[in-house]
Amino acid sequence: MSIINLLPDDYIKRRQQQRINSLCLTLFLIVMAALAAAVGVSEQSARRTRQVVERIDAEYADAAKLLGQLQDLETHRQKVLHKAQRTAALLERVPRSTLLAIITNALPRHASLTRFQLMPKQVVARAESASGESKFQNLQARRGGTQVTEVLTVEVDGLAGTDVDVALFIAELIRNPLLSGVDLVFSQEKVLDDVPVREFQVKMEIKPNVDVMDVLQAAHDRPASSAQVLAEARKTGDAP
Repeated sequence: MSIINLLPDDYIKRRQQQRINSLCLTLFLIVMAALAAAVGVSEQSARRTRQVVERIDAEYADAAKLLGQLQDLETHRQKVLHKAQRTAALLERVPRSTLLAIITNALPRHASLTRFQLMPKQVVARAESASGESKFQNLQARRGGTQVTEVLTVEVDGLAGTDVDVALFIAELIRNPLLSGVDLVFSQEKVLDDVPVREFQVKMEIKPNVDVMDVLQAAHDRPASSAQVLAEARKTGDAP
């Protein structure tokens, strides 16, 4: 039995073309929707990645800032600790009260102090190589053998009746085994309450690694110096 198709061929072709077009359009829309979804997911992922990177960068910056603060605090702590150890070491060897008493006792009768100042100073000395050391040890000593020593400098200002009193004061300080480098900075005339006096300044250094108790004991046991004898004579009026 044969089937008779009553539809025109053009109509059938147009219907097939429309179906093909509809199918292509549907596939195109599906592909575009998939691409749009992929782009959206990619942008969202990139945005989240940027946020994570920015957060990590911020955390790294905060950590670096905190680390810098910790380093500054550690540096400051080391400086304070070094200064405290240096000051403690100096003050333990030479208490200020003892030092002031030594300098005050060295003053003649007609002299007095107006200012007393302690100034720590660092002295860098290059280590010398011993004759019995090897060439390698001598080379190391020449390259980096430096030693830093803390020296306490004392500066005093005062008033005296005459230059003789200033000379007696300096002579007594020079005789003291605790002090070294005693030097007269200046001595000049000054009128105080219509009375001419000598204003002077003396600098000196405290010898490192000196036991104050031994110095005081030696000062107590040794006989009186010529400066002290002259000072006592001036006090009693037996000398000019």
